This record gives sequence, C-alpha cells and structure tokens, in this order.
Amino acid sequence: MNRRTLEALINAGAFDQLAPRREQVFAAIDAIVATAQRTNANAADGITDMFASAEPEPIKLNQGVTNWLPAERLEREYGAIGFHLSGHPLDQYAALFERLRVTPYSDFEHAVKEVGATAGRLAGTISSRNDRRTKKGTPMCILTVSDASGGYEVIAFSEQISQFSDILQPGASIVMNVQADERPDGVSLRLDSAEPIAALAEKAGKRLTVFAGDAKCLAPIRTQLKLGGEGVVSFIVIRDAGQKEYEIELKGKYRLTPELTGSIKAMDGVVDARLS
Repeated sequence: MNRRTLEALINAGAFDQLAPRREQVFAAIDAIVATAQRTNANAADGITDMFASAEPEPIKLNQGVTNWLPAERLEREYGAIGFHLSGHPLDQYAALFERLRVTPYSDFEHAVKEVGATAGRLAGTISSRNDRRTKKGTPMCILTVSDASGGYEVIAFSEQISQFSDILQPGASIVMNVQADERPDGVSLRLDSAEPIAALAEKAGKRLTVFAGDAKCLAPIRTQLKLGGEGVVSFIVIRDAGQKEYEIELKGKYRLTPELTGSIKAMDGVVDARLS
C-alpha cells in the first residue's frame, strides 16, 4: 500500500473509526509508511527487536494539525470516491436558501410531476459541463448538477451561455432560475439565469454569531475577519461548563460569507458558528 492509496483511503473516510480527525491521519502518512516498510524489511531479514513490547506501539498523531475546512473535506471526499458521502458543499447555505426561496431539486421534481410546476429556483454544484451544438448549429451545453437531495441535468442554450458561461464551470456552486417540462423520460430543465452562490451569500449575510468555549480561538478568528462589509460579528462566550453565557458584539462591519463561517467553525476552541 503506497502513499497515494493511503491518501485516497483517508480522504474517503476509511480511518474515521480509528482516529478522531482525518487531518491527523493524513499528516501521519509518512510515519505510517515508514513503520510499515521497517516492519516488513525486518521480517524479511529475520530481524527481531528483543526490546520491543509484545504489542506494537501506536503511531502518535499530531494534535496541532490545522482542521480542513468543510468544503475542503468534501472536495477531498469527492476526489477519492466520486461523490460526497458525509455531506454536500451546499449544506452550509441552508439558511441562505430558505431566505432566497431556493427549492431542493427532489421537491421541485415532485412539484413538476404532481402539480405541474413549470418554473423554479434551484441551487447546485456543477460536476460536469458538456458543450455541443444544436441542429441549427448554435451553442448549447448540458450541465450535470447536484444538491443535497440528488443530482440532475440542466440545459443551457446560446443566450444563457453568452451571459453566464464564466460561472457555468465544473466545481462552481450557483443559484439558477429554470424552466421545466415533464417528459416520458423524466423532468427536463432549461436554464434562464444563474448567479454564484458566494456573491448572493455575501449580500445576504448580516450577522455572524461565534460560540467560543476557549480563548485560543480568538487570535485565529481575528486574522480571518475583514472589515468593509455589511455584517455584524458577535461572540457568545461559554463559561462554567455551559452554565453561563456572555455575548460580546464587535465594533465595525465585516464581510461575511458561509466559507468564512465554515472556516471559523472548524477552529479549535469554537463550539459553533452561525451566519444569519
């Protein structure tokens, strides 16, 4: 088993029951490989360590390894096994979608089939884009998209491609207005308009609340916060094993995004972080 195989297994979550954090195991790959090679070489040469204990010593994991952001964790997971297993990149935008009246695809599909809905607002992460030509020779593309409820396809024609091509790229997360038709082979979706989720989130994010259980998170958070936005940041300081809470609101207005929220939430000492 080589380093690349170990990386894929770790990113897929194969060691989740053996270690509390994937980042720690990933940082220990060199130690794992070196231990395995040394053990195999000694066995092949018939070398026995007379001072070794009956049980092998566990490989020590570095407790100070920086946490992966939720988006990075999911990206690594997707790269290893081809789909998101422990979550979806759009999970962090749930509050935003509720505010923007974005419908999960499974609910919209049901509305098209059962109620005859013909238009809706969906969100998704683009996994692939297939460009081609119509019979008339005009550009079109088929986008393979997914949200937390499942995967689906959206067709974009020349007008939408000319307007939104830059954001209709694999890996991008977008909010779309679509037209829908029910057909014998399923629901067909046509793109009307699209906008990056990050841009919408920055406009909508008004308050970031950080629940801090340890002061060690304060300095890293300070480096992440950027003035110049429209959002308010407040801390809920938890003391005495959760028996007391103190709220402190920072001066100034900050640029707030779900990515920033996810980054802060992953920091040591942060109990929770919520963008509303």
